[in-house]
Formats: sequence, C-alpha cells, structure tokens
Amino acid sequence: MKQQRNILILFVCTLCILLITTFIFRQRNYSKESILPEISISTSNTLLTEPKHYAVKEFSLNMGPKKLSAKQIKDHKELYAGYVNKRNEIAEALQSVDKSKANSTYSAFRSLKIAENFARNAAVLHELYFENIGTGTIMGPETQELIVDNFGSIDAFKEDLMATAIAARGWAITCYNFDDQTIQNYLLDSHYEKVPILCIPLLVIDTYEHAYMIDFGINRKEYLALLWDNIDWDIVEERVNICISHT
Repeated sequence: MKQQRNILILFVCTLCILLITTFIFRQRNYSKESILPEISISTSNTLLTEPKHYAVKEFSLNMGPKKLSAKQIKDHKELYAGYVNKRNEIAEALQSVDKSKANSTYSAFRSLKIAENFARNAAVLHELYFENIGTGTIMGPETQELIVDNFGSIDAFKEDLMATAIAARGWAITCYNFDDQTIQNYLLDSHYEKVPILCIPLLVIDTYEHAYMIDFGINRKEYLALLWDNIDWDIVEERVNICISHT
C-alpha cells in the first residue's frame, strides 16, 4: 500500500512538472514557429556582398643603362592590365552564376572558378614582377643570410635561379617556405600550375616570351642577364623581413 502511494505521488509530481514547463514555454513563445524565422538562409544564387574591384597599378621600372625598351614595357603593362580587367569581370560573373548546376565535367561555375585562379595569379605575379625591377640597390643583409644559408653562396643561388628561369615556361620564383623557414627557387609553367603551398614570393621573374620577345627575340638568357642587373633588392629585403617577422 505504501509503495502504491509513493508511485502515485511520483506520478503527480511528474505531471505537475510537465504542466509547468509547458506553461513557461508558451508564455515565452518558445515555439518552433517563433525560432525558425530568426534563422535566415539565403537560397538565392547571388552573393550578399558586391565583389571587390581591383585597380590596375602603376610601376615606374627605374632600370639602369641596360634596360628594357619603352615598347617592351608598354606592351607588357597592357597585358597585365588585361588580366586585372578579367579578374574583375570574373568576380562579377560569379555573383550570378547558377551554383546548383556545378559539375566537375563542365559547368559555368567550374569554368569561372578555374578562370578566377588564372586571372588572379596572372595579375598578382605581374605586380610582384614589376615591383621587384629596379636599379641602384644592393642585396640586403637578411636576404644575403637566407641565400647563403640555403644555397651556400650568392653565385650558387644565381646559378639555380637562372637555370630555373631557363627551364620554366611561365615564371621563376624565389619563395620563402613557411613550413621550414627556408627559401627555394620554384618553376611555374603557367599562372596557376605547379604553385607551391605555404610559400611567399620574394623575387619573381616572368619567363613568358611576351616579357622579352620585342627586345631579345628568343634569346632568354640575355633577357635574364639584364634582369639580374636590375633587381630591386630593397623590395626583396622588405619581403624577406615581412616573412621573417611572421615566423
């Protein structure tokens, strides 16, 4: 009898708790209908923000007595400006492309994402290239130390960089590797192919024919020799210091 009374008391208490809880939820309006409208999920194909507009940058390219011709520089800068313009055009198109039709064989979205990589790298690599061309500077102490530590000597570094530039079909880039704090010369056959990861460009050389064909024809070695004499080592040193300060 005592056991039955205890069960009855437990049942009444449980029922009271359920009734009180239900009353509280109703008073505070904690219903499914009141919670879900606060969570806004966009089903639109368009992004919520406007794409960033990228401007064509100006570069002086103050070179020494041996320098690229005005025609060579002008045409190269026009090519660079085209990459920047396409970068903006692609960013705009990505705002309205139908992502629901994305497909790895072919889709408009896939094509734009591939082109996005190509145009971005093409624009940024040209900016880094133009920026590190200059004269009247000497190699900074941090740059020298990194080169000697990783290549043994400046001559060995130059030999490796020039060989990389001869072998490349697009770019030769001296990069700082963040994973092991070393520097290395990398070869890119295209703006978006064979790009190393966790690496920051310190020195960028354009090896596409458009960079030298007007002045040197197919003589890439002569072009590279001129570039070596016109590297803005102050810019390289700035890039090196930025990398070192973040490791």
